[in-house]
Amino acid sequence: MKTKVTIRDIAAACGVTTATVSRVINNQPGVRKEIRKFVQRHIDQLGWQCSSLKTRLPKVDRAKTVFILCNMEALSGGGRYSIQSALQLLIGRLEEAGIIPFAVFGKTLQMLDECRRLKPHAVLLLTKTPWQEEAVRRLAGTGTRVAVAYGDRFCGSCPQVRSDYEAAARKAVRRLRSLGCRRIGLFAGNGMLVHPGGPEDVMQFWVRCIAQVLMRDMPGFVLERDMVSDCFNAPDELCRMVGSGDYDGWICCEHERVKRFCQEAEALGIRVPEQLPVVAFCSENAGYEDVLRMDHFVSQVEKIADQLFRWVTEETFPEPVEVVIPYLWQKGTALLPDQYKKKHQNNKER
Repeated sequence: MKTKVTIRDIAAACGVTTATVSRVINNQPGVRKEIRKFVQRHIDQLGWQCSSLKTRLPKVDRAKTVFILCNMEALSGGGRYSIQSALQLLIGRLEEAGIIPFAVFGKTLQMLDECRRLKPHAVLLLTKTPWQEEAVRRLAGTGTRVAVAYGDRFCGSCPQVRSDYEAAARKAVRRLRSLGCRRIGLFAGNGMLVHPGGPEDVMQFWVRCIAQVLMRDMPGFVLERDMVSDCFNAPDELCRMVGSGDYDGWICCEHERVKRFCQEAEALGIRVPEQLPVVAFCSENAGYEDVLRMDHFVSQVEKIADQLFRWVTEETFPEPVEVVIPYLWQKGTALLPDQYKKKHQNNKER
């Protein structure tokens, strides 16, 4: 199995050129701010660059210490049902049990190797990429408990808990079709690719699961045409697709994409979700109410945190199984087209 990550790997994962990655690494000009931030965050998560982790990490008591490794996305978005919320719940549970948690953001690949030296009781990953799989296997082989939440495809190296993306996507399709939607668009982040060339081009595993459900269950859905990215805040193609009127329903992934979609639709004079139904997959951020107005799915963060806690504290070493937890369906507060019809019918009957 390939363990060495190259500039070419990073470029492919971020949807940019190797020249762009090189400019970011060497702090050279010629890269847009949002792209530089995206690539640097990915590099930090992999632990690709050298750092002084050995001098910064504390001495640990193996019996009472748990490292929680998070990517930088755990710091963004926030709100109820977010990864950030799951992290807070997990830390609270561990502290109540007398276990010392250390949360480390970024440098995940390097931290996995470093934990082989530190030998904590457990290491928990909030998200995991394919590049980290071999490092996870090596760490688990030392006797340290390793568990994952919000990870990529289950590989059997350690127990993993995630939300049921496929079941939620099927429910989203049923909901939109019940509103009369016959052509659904999918809006999600996908690096520099406006439209993916195929499922393998969709970087995030959970988004790929949603896309594959649409390909199977939505007649006429073509991934290369009907899934669109905002290309690092350059949403020209999204605006064209929304403004064309060809799509009468949408699925949006992640809080920032939902916000961007609503802004672009409003600029076109389209009110979401009253005039254009949208089902969202994202956390509820108190600072942005449009999510609450539309139907949306949220992760059951309490159950995910509880599952991780059980794997840390149970007497026997946890088996490498995958636990799938249903999403929570949150009905929006806005009045949608089918509700307009029911209200009008009730008024006529009176």
